Amino acid sequence: MNRLRLIKTAYTALACLMLTACASDELTDGTVQDLPEGKYPLQIAGVSITAGSNAEPWGADTPQTRVAEDTDGKGSHWVGEEIITVQLSGTLADGTTYTETGEYQVAMDDKQSLAPVIGKELYWHSTSESTITSWYCYPAAAGDNTVDLSNQNNPSDPSSGLAYVLKSEASNVSYNTKPELKFKHQLAQIRVKLTGTKASAVTSVSVKGYTKCTVTEGVVSSSGTEGYISMKKPEGNSEYWEANVIPGTINKTAFLQVNGTAVNVETTLTKLDAARYYNFEVKVEKKQTEAKPNGDGSYTINAGDSVYIAGTVSGTITINGTADVELKDVTSNINTPIKITSGTPVIKITGTNTFTTKDGTPGIHLDGNGANVEITGDGSESSSLNIEVQGTNNGDPGSGIGSFGPYNSCGNIKISNITLAVKGGYDWSYDAGGAAIGTGAGFSGSCGSITIEKSVVSATAYPEAAAIGFGTTYEGGNIPSITITDSQLNLTVTGKGAGIGFGSNEDDSQQTLGPVTITSSNEDESTFFAKERFNVEGYKVGKSLYKDYTNQSWEGITFNGKTLVDGSSNGYK
Repeated sequence: MNRLRLIKTAYTALACLMLTACASDELTDGTVQDLPEGKYPLQIAGVSITAGSNAEPWGADTPQTRVAEDTDGKGSHWVGEEIITVQLSGTLADGTTYTETGEYQVAMDDKQSLAPVIGKELYWHSTSESTITSWYCYPAAAGDNTVDLSNQNNPSDPSSGLAYVLKSEASNVSYNTKPELKFKHQLAQIRVKLTGTKASAVTSVSVKGYTKCTVTEGVVSSSGTEGYISMKKPEGNSEYWEANVIPGTINKTAFLQVNGTAVNVETTLTKLDAARYYNFEVKVEKKQTEAKPNGDGSYTINAGDSVYIAGTVSGTITINGTADVELKDVTSNINTPIKITSGTPVIKITGTNTFTTKDGTPGIHLDGNGANVEITGDGSESSSLNIEVQGTNNGDPGSGIGSFGPYNSCGNIKISNITLAVKGGYDWSYDAGGAAIGTGAGFSGSCGSITIEKSVVSATAYPEAAAIGFGTTYEGGNIPSITITDSQLNLTVTGKGAGIGFGSNEDDSQQTLGPVTITSSNEDESTFFAKERFNVEGYKVGKSLYKDYTNQSWEGITFNGKTLVDGSSNGYK
């Protein structure tokens, strides 16, 4: 039998039988009169599910004629052949009351009509105003009126799937009217969204609650003891695991299980209400372990590792491939604190982390165009990274984050949800500098795309380097794009490099920069580019002032969708 999955639709009615033409003429004096048996069938004008008054009602206030599960998971509708129990209660002419229960079925062909189940039809017994109570359960209630909620995950098992209890009550209904049955969910819906690098490996999610409920004329009460209810796995466009549970107090301890592992929830929620859905998000990552140093104090992190490092570090952290590395209040005062050789590792910044490098080496060295990095945190107020590349007289200095060394390029750099203070390296003897974020000085020419999101970044570049972009170069190079979203920049450039863009090009080698795109949801152009934030001698965005470089080409800058200058300009002041 098809079942109700989520209800979000109003339905047109089935008139079981039409009243005889003389019916309205027979009964007009206003007193309660008994009606002939089997002559006045109950006629239902339609069935619908009403939206609740809560902030996130599980239902809908607009009708639909299509019967299928909504992709947003917020509503529900019939799929056909569901059996609805309908109870008619009224008063006879002698003052005695009567209650009769029948059954009506949703039509399979149009999925809009109701037809009485043969032998289960209801008829009016008097002209008194009456009450119609209706309910629907899935799975069907057992003989003791209990409904099993425990297994809602296996679509191939007819006894499994999302469980439902719905109820409608219409009062003061007259025999010569066609009432609409407005159903409301009697259960609450829990929705769990899985995120994180290991979300796709999850095979089961469960929620704590009573595994059975008792349904008495549509009223739900708990039955038995609490346990874990298997949740329905997402299908189609859904991104949520779902289960319907009995309303009541929520136990936040081990409220969920993911692959059998208990998960506590952090929420101000204290209770679940009927006809409401509740979203929870669980981040699933590879189990993190503490990285162990090598004998010389260095660390080697390989692809697939998920580790954390805390405290003072006395050697280089080398990351070979895509891995998850969390830095917890790390302090490092060495040559090249972090070196990435390949892949796209994610470096999570927790607490305050400080790198002071030696002899012009970078803070985070991306060694080659196949070496990328994502540096992220828990927000600019709780995650900070400070990088200072000290000067050198022994060659071309590196960037704060990016490339370093002769003919060395780097991959993509993404920074999000942190406070970053970073200074590029410098060499006073050669009057050369590395960018704070981007390429180093000398023959270190190309970088991947640079992306900064939801961060506060203070970036400083010394002679002839840009704060974000290119350092001093003898080789040329390319940066495909620089994108900054909902971030605050505080840029200082002591030479003639741009705040964002190019440094000096000593040999007039070909350099290209793709579009610079800045989007800010809470600042306008004048605030974002204020002088106290862009403390630069040259262009805020664009080319270097060191020479009139015809070999520096770029695609211009947009701010909140507006073109400030295009590629024909030398830069934005």
